[in-house]
Amino acid sequence: MSGYVTKYLLSKGQDCTILRSPKDISTKISLARATKAIRIYGAREAHWQGLILSDSGLVSGDVFQANDMTFIAQSVNNDPASNEFAWFGVMVNAELGHWRLVEKVENGVIVQEWKQKDNVYAFGEIVTADLRQRDPGLLEGTLYIFQVPKSADIELLDRVVYNGKNYKVNAIDDIGLGGVARIQTGADTRPAAIDNGEEEE
Repeated sequence: MSGYVTKYLLSKGQDCTILRSPKDISTKISLARATKAIRIYGAREAHWQGLILSDSGLVSGDVFQANDMTFIAQSVNNDPASNEFAWFGVMVNAELGHWRLVEKVENGVIVQEWKQKDNVYAFGEIVTADLRQRDPGLLEGTLYIFQVPKSADIELLDRVVYNGKNYKVNAIDDIGLGGVARIQTGADTRPAAIDNGEEEE
């Protein structure tokens, strides 16, 4: 038997699409800004929370769209009062190009080249002096921090492209959130193609 929250979501909830492969999932969701636990004024607009129908199967790291906005689910838990899912997430403010340096052999020579992977939805923050004071784990050369789904498979030394500029992934924190990784990026001056001149044995 459906409870009040379930009936409310079905009748008054926002239309929501979870971006899944090979097929997106349509469901209903409630949206509210999560301002109480956010001390950083500039980040308050980006953090959201609500309830979503449990049969959606939403999990941490999922990307979903509702009310003309795109979100990354950071945490998803069963709400015992309704048996639906309570979620907390962040609004996407960046789409990153994702590239990886791979090796191949051409004419007996090992050549490194950039291979383009899928674009990645992300929530990005520019590193400021204030942020450095609050986060001693930031590397010296970090310019941006991005939260990305772990399913994007971003690795150390990968290249991400943001606003037409190349950035190198210098650190990855994949412990804090179940399905979300926090990556530190700095300037990437590596060339578009690299030939190290080694002969194939």
